[in-house]
Order: sequence, then C-alpha cells, then structure tokens
Amino acid sequence: MLKKRGFAFLIVALVPVLCVLIAEMSYAQIRQETIQNPETARDYFERALVYQGAGDFENAVADYTHALVLEPDHATTYYNRGLAHASMGEHHKAVDDYSHAIKLDPEYAKAYADRGISFSKLGDKQKAMADYNAAIRIAPDYPNAYCNRGAYYANSGDMENASRDARKACELGNCTLLRDMRRRGELIE
Repeated sequence: MLKKRGFAFLIVALVPVLCVLIAEMSYAQIRQETIQNPETARDYFERALVYQGAGDFENAVADYTHALVLEPDHATTYYNRGLAHASMGEHHKAVDDYSHAIKLDPEYAKAYADRGISFSKLGDKQKAMADYNAAIRIAPDYPNAYCNRGAYYANSGDMENASRDARKACELGNCTLLRDMRRRGELIE
C-alpha cells in the first residue's frame, strides 16, 4: 500500500513540473521560429542580441537597424547598436548611436558611460570625462562609470583620483580596476 501511495505521490509531484517543462519548450520553439523569421522590432532586437552575444557584430548591427526602422524611438536599440559598433572599433558610429539614445532618454547613464569610452578611443578626452561625470551624476550607484573615469585618470597619470574611483567602483560591485591597479602597483592606499 505504501509503495502505491509513494508512486502516486511521485506522479502528482511530477505532473506540474512536466507541464512547466513542456510550456517552456513550446515557448523556446516559438522564440526560435520568431528569431528565424523576425517580423517585429522586438524580434529583430532579440535576434540582434543573440548575434551580439555570439560576437557576430555585423549581423547584430543589421538587425538593430531593422528594429529601428520599425520602431525608431527605442533608446535601448540605439545603445546596443552603439555597443556593437564599438566592438568593431567603429567609435564614430558608436558615438552617433549613444548620442541618439541619450537624445531619446537623457537619463541613460550607461549610454553616457559607453559614449565616454568611445570619445576616449577617438582621443577626445574632455568629452570622455564629461560623459563619465554625467553618468555618475545620473546614476551614482553605477560602478562601471567609476571604473571608466578611474581608468581615464590612471591613463592620465592621476593615480590619486584613479584610486578613489577604483575603490568606489569596487564598493559598488565592480573590482576590476582596483585589482588591476593593485597588480600593477599603481593603487594609492
């Protein structure tokens, strides 16, 4: 009798789990079909994310561009296309996309922080610093903005400010710059 109850309990316990798994598989199958045959801006955006995650930045840019044709006022699409351009070393195009994202959403701290990186790569240190400061003003808890500004300070030889920003970034969860500066013996304690 106990064996039958145990088996019945096992079946009762597994049925909801199996239903969830089947639903998730169906959703995944539908998403795969959508990615293969995109129709909406969201479909193109999601496929672009897949391409970008795989390092296929050219196809990512193409799909972000298709998404923007369908939905031209989407700041995140401009931002992500900017990231793809930056990954290909196309920093002028990245700056244009980040700027468009900022125009659509003036409080887009990530767009300021990453535009700062592209400005820095293009040699415009003043605009880079202005963007890092804007990102920190908008989102004072965004650690990457402190990392970016700290790296700028370190590259300029200002180790005191670089150390301060590295510590703040680490306090907020990104210790990359702090570890790098310690390893190179540049951190001012």
